Amino acid sequence: MISIINHLKWFKVYRVVILLLIVFAFFFRISLLKIRFFDPDEFQHLHGARLIYHGQLPYRDYFDHHTPFLHFIMSGLYPIFGEEIGILFVARALMMVFTAVILCLIYILTKILYKSDAGLFAVLFLSYVLMFQEKTIEIRPDLPAVAFWLASLIFMVKGIKKNSNSFAPLWFLYSGLSVGIAIMFTQKTMFALAGQFIALVWLFFDPRLEFSKIRRLKLIGIFIGGVSIPIILTCIYFLVRGGLWQFIDYNFIMNSQWKHKFKPYDYIKRMITQNPFFPVMSLLGLFIATFWIHRRDEVNKGSFVPVFSTYALIGGLFIMPVPYRQYYQLFLPLLAMYFGMILGKFIEIDLPSLLSRLNKRQIRLYKVFIVVFISELVIVGLIFSLNTAKPVLFNVKFLYPLLWACLGAIAISALIFNKRQYAALIISILIIIHPLDQTIKQLSQINTSQLDNVKHIMEITAPEDSVLDGWTGFGFLRPHAYFYYFLHPEMRAMLSEKELSDDIIQNLEEKQTKVIIYDSQIKALPGKVQEYIQGNYVPSKGNIYIRKGV
Repeated sequence: MISIINHLKWFKVYRVVILLLIVFAFFFRISLLKIRFFDPDEFQHLHGARLIYHGQLPYRDYFDHHTPFLHFIMSGLYPIFGEEIGILFVARALMMVFTAVILCLIYILTKILYKSDAGLFAVLFLSYVLMFQEKTIEIRPDLPAVAFWLASLIFMVKGIKKNSNSFAPLWFLYSGLSVGIAIMFTQKTMFALAGQFIALVWLFFDPRLEFSKIRRLKLIGIFIGGVSIPIILTCIYFLVRGGLWQFIDYNFIMNSQWKHKFKPYDYIKRMITQNPFFPVMSLLGLFIATFWIHRRDEVNKGSFVPVFSTYALIGGLFIMPVPYRQYYQLFLPLLAMYFGMILGKFIEIDLPSLLSRLNKRQIRLYKVFIVVFISELVIVGLIFSLNTAKPVLFNVKFLYPLLWACLGAIAISALIFNKRQYAALIISILIIIHPLDQTIKQLSQINTSQLDNVKHIMEITAPEDSVLDGWTGFGFLRPHAYFYYFLHPEMRAMLSEKELSDDIIQNLEEKQTKVIIYDSQIKALPGKVQEYIQGNYVPSKGNIYIRKGV
């Protein structure tokens, strides 16, 4: 009974409002899931899963450069739901499950380190990061990888906090297993693993921990063993089936040698434009957490694990040849945690106790500082909204300035009356207004034409008819005509002239490929291929071409 009462006490008004905002953001994805356009990568992943369903081995029978666990899982969708267009939405719904797990895990991790209010704010801010929201709708291996990676962090932190417990070795084993599984979803998780190894070095030398160096070495060894198990088992699977070298080459060697490269600055700029407060406040929280790793209090113990991991993942942006937005999913939850930590600590401040320790002059300075800080927040929001925001929700030019002015005044009033929880809530609402508006804009990014093209290809082909596609993905439910089943600029840069011309023509002839999706990627192939296509194919619908005489 006491436990029930305590749980009911947890549901205060500001927490209920935060939960409602989180729930709204999550279920709004259902609308987007059904209508938002498909990224070509989504078709690519489902096509790879279909090939596995039909008995082919990744890397040996067809090219891929993603570690295989997501494709293995999704191959199980085909016998249940069939090779129909609806499987696109089933797979996206599966991503919703992983997204829910990610949100729960970042709450758990933040609560363990910085208490439950910080966890709630972390989930709230993460839910309204547009880059996170966009990619968690899509079919991507990064989402299960992030879920297992966050679980790995939680297990390691628990193992450190409960070092005197006989279950500590199990926590480290679970941590290693989880990150090993995450790597088998996407090898990009290796940057996260690098951060954990840095944390393990810190663990070995950290003088605050009570247990011996021998015990620390044992825990590190157990973790490394846990990481190795999923990787070794996967390697054995490919060894037995004759594809081990290709698995290693395409996933770990080729991915490090992409000739088509870019720097992360454009995506960083986009994230700042979409939500200017999130990166600034998150990095501020990260720097504070970095400074706190020297503290000896029990609550802070283990906080160095996500700190070093976050730095390693951010560093990975400048090491990876092609740091696309999906990679950001690995560290956006951790940045949200540090943003949540700031507001969580703000709520915890015992203002009367603090003021009692200050003289009158210090009290005046403190109040001035708080009011100036909130006022600057409001001013920055006003300037930002006047210059960059284009509201679509109500399409009112001065909607944002009005909201910032009104809510900013309420936040300052809440602070004056020492209602820090509600001041923090109002500040949070101010911060998520623009990202929410940008989210709503995605309702106009419909997938109707893409689905029409997929349906048309299915209508003019039989299940065994092969399709040559550049990178639209519209033929994902049919066999591909070529070993390299996507030919975007990054892929073409890695292939020889022969592989981009003679080999493609040979495959088209041998398989009597019925359909070619004559997109910009196919048009970028050498002249030999263009001549062959023009001589043997005619338009069927748009850029979908069909072989003459069939």
